[in-house]
Amino acid sequence: SSDLGLFQFYWGCCLRLGIGVACCSSACEMDLEPPKPPPSGDGLLQKGAVAEGDDSPQSCLIECERLLEAGKFDESWQLTEQALSKFREQSDAVGVANSVRLIVHNFRCQQKYKFAAKVAEEEMQLFAEKGDQSGSAKMLLCLAEIALSSGEQLQEAENHAQQAQNMFQELDDSVFEGLALLVLASIILKQLEQGATEVCTRAWVAHEYACSALDLFQDEEDHRGLGRSLLCLAEAQATLQDYNEVIRSAQKAVDVFVFCGDELWRIFALQKKACWHLDADNPSAAVEC
Repeated sequence: SSDLGLFQFYWGCCLRLGIGVACCSSACEMDLEPPKPPPSGDGLLQKGAVAEGDDSPQSCLIECERLLEAGKFDESWQLTEQALSKFREQSDAVGVANSVRLIVHNFRCQQKYKFAAKVAEEEMQLFAEKGDQSGSAKMLLCLAEIALSSGEQLQEAENHAQQAQNMFQELDDSVFEGLALLVLASIILKQLEQGATEVCTRAWVAHEYACSALDLFQDEEDHRGLGRSLLCLAEAQATLQDYNEVIRSAQKAVDVFVFCGDELWRIFALQKKACWHLDADNPSAAVEC
């Protein structure tokens, strides 16, 4: 039957791309789980490699992100705490904020949302007391990212992300402004997924946020940010059911990740592209991914 044929294509994509399959109570009722973004930090790995013998806290933080993206959460957390202590000793506010964000990413990727939010809220209060706008904005972004991952309190998350984006814009921090725009776009798309109304209007807002982020990351030559923006753009285009543009944006994202050697996100982009081919009733193209 056509349903069986579609299932076989789904299953072929799962085997080929490593996408999980959720088994329901009946053997005939199986659904493809949408791929989830890989565990990742803020792109510190793009900023430079760790030189042999370099035990600076910044190099330590790069190693922490590598461990996080390898799924070695405990090792990453322990090493990040060490880096955080060194940054505090040196009164390095930027290093402290980046370390805290990595710790929050760690908890969030493990779905420990309450722990992640507690860390972000406590640190945000400390940054606010010191008048540190950048640190405060990064913690607001953390709270928005946590809510996005959990799928809860999305309106508050949107407010946090909008506030963070405005602060980063005032601080002329293009990379973090781009990250905030991506979170804003993703929150809107998540709200639509959960049944929010005004689909077309809101999807276009998400589309514009993704385009703005893309421009910022392109100016900064931030390849992961650029690739993520293209995937977010494709998600908005999929909501608008413009599948020709979806596949075009997804392929551009794959090309960016290939160019910069970002294997983690290349695989995710291929998974997403395959799912969008399936949504567009083109299972043979999905298998070819």
